[in-house]
Amino acid sequence: MFFVFTRCRRKTGLITGLLSMSILFFSCGSGRIARQATDTPAVQEKAGLVHTEKAVYKNGGRRYEAQRGVMAVPENRNRPGSRLIRLPFFRIFSKSSTPGPVIFYLTGGPGISNMKFNPPESLLEEHDVVMVGYRGVDGSSRLEAPEIKKAIASAKNILSAEAIRFLNGAIRRELRRWEKEGRDIEGYTIVEVMHDLEAVRESLGYKQINLLSESYGTRIALIYARAYPHNIYRSVMIGANPPGRFVWEPGMIDDQIRAYSKMYADNNGTGDSLVRAMEKALENMPESWMGFTIDPGKVKLMIFVMLFHRNSAALVLDACLDAAKGDYAGLALLSAAYDLSIPGMFVWGDFLVKAYSADYNPRRNYERELDPPGAIIGSPLSKYFWAAAPGDIRLIKKRYREPQVSDVPTLIISGNMDFSTPARYAREEILPYLSRGRQLLFSDYGHVNDLWRVENTDVPGLIARYYKTGEAPFVVPEKKAMDFEVTVGLSGMARSVLATGGLLMMGLLAWALL
Repeated sequence: MFFVFTRCRRKTGLITGLLSMSILFFSCGSGRIARQATDTPAVQEKAGLVHTEKAVYKNGGRRYEAQRGVMAVPENRNRPGSRLIRLPFFRIFSKSSTPGPVIFYLTGGPGISNMKFNPPESLLEEHDVVMVGYRGVDGSSRLEAPEIKKAIASAKNILSAEAIRFLNGAIRRELRRWEKEGRDIEGYTIVEVMHDLEAVRESLGYKQINLLSESYGTRIALIYARAYPHNIYRSVMIGANPPGRFVWEPGMIDDQIRAYSKMYADNNGTGDSLVRAMEKALENMPESWMGFTIDPGKVKLMIFVMLFHRNSAALVLDACLDAAKGDYAGLALLSAAYDLSIPGMFVWGDFLVKAYSADYNPRRNYERELDPPGAIIGSPLSKYFWAAAPGDIRLIKKRYREPQVSDVPTLIISGNMDFSTPARYAREEILPYLSRGRQLLFSDYGHVNDLWRVENTDVPGLIARYYKTGEAPFVVPEKKAMDFEVTVGLSGMARSVLATGGLLMMGLLAWALL
């Protein structure tokens, strides 16, 4: 699963970040449209546009004309007579009198709304921007999964066989419930999402579109380019994810951790090994610290998630160095942060169904293979969710589970320290199949959030130029070395929480970490 977290610079205050998220949320919806998008379609309703209305989009001090709308689409296009579901869309109009091809945006996930993008002004200068709600998350049919959420929240030692069996049971109960409710789970796939985008493109009258995709969204972009190549002008993929890579492999994670360890040793002029520190910290982890329970599985999972981006990676590596010296405050805070952040992070039914239907391999023993002997941390997030897969979810067609051959002009933007979508995956498993593809690699940068804010590089402007000219820089700026220093580490934060009894602080911390 390849998710993207809210872009918010580390220098930005937490309260400012939260307010920005709220403003963005309300900029893309209205009461009437929200109600219509979530209403169940009437029996006599036909597929197509249901309703549109004028809107205003505000970005900083600028106002843009916009449009909210609702589309009715089949729940499963492979099943004749399938019921309809409704999806929202939001269109922001460029101020240009002669705009270039529209940009359709695809966020990461799965299990995350596609209606909360804040387009940079450089993209709106010459392009309309469209967001189409993701089925299963946005619109009239959300795959809410309280049983799964409860299992995730209540699990103890989450990487144990018992916790995985408990999650498997919760998933099966939700599948039975959805079936009783009349939901056609086979319709909640990345292929159907791709067809939803095409339906909106056609209804809005755009001949060709640009795609702007992130992480999980790049998988949708790849199959869109295969199914409708003539309808795409250019495609930009940030943190590209090849077919089969919804599973994080422990060998890849080990390689990336070793790269950080070498970087740390080079930066500090010492032979100190982050690998040894991490191994020592995890081997000797106590069951609690100052009243905080330490769940080893939750700690490993949070370590992995925080390694996605530079700033959070520095925090978690610092906490591991502290733990190797016997100070487990930071790792205890990570265990607590799991409880406050992970259970409510996604629409879990959508998160799992879309991933399983795309990449599940019945021949794999996920529980064993994703936590092999000798691995530094294994692949904790993948082990937990893939070992719990029910195995009887129908896969999408094979042609969408294989490398996608395409002539669509495509720019892939990658970071070499991306733990979620490693740059080498894009280089080796996507680029060879793109006759007009190019990869732009930023050294010492991680996943999507890092790639939008590369120092000394106007990434939105770079993307805008690519859409206009098809050209990307052949020389990237001198790399910005990873800074392992942290002002206040997780261990210090843990002591502050303990001293103040700061429940609010813990909540803000959980938001900040992810």
